Amino acid sequence: TVPSAAAPENELLAFLTRLNLQSYYQRMHEYGVDSVADIKELTDLDFDHMDIKQFHRKKLQSDPTIESETV
Repeated sequence: TVPSAAAPENELLAFLTRLNLQSYYQRMHEYGVDSVADIKELTDLDFDHMDIKQFHRKKLQSDPTIESETV
């Protein structure tokens, strides 16, 4: 089941929900994406395997939250 976006430990779901892309949460979780910072590391092949649409990829990786989550 998909956890509540209100749960503080689930920053990934909260992030996806803010972008109206929460439908990808389960796929990302199953693929091993555990945090917002992990999204920065995904390749086109990863997105293909998760069947994430091209525009949504851009939306995910260009969000300012992604930049602030990296070290």
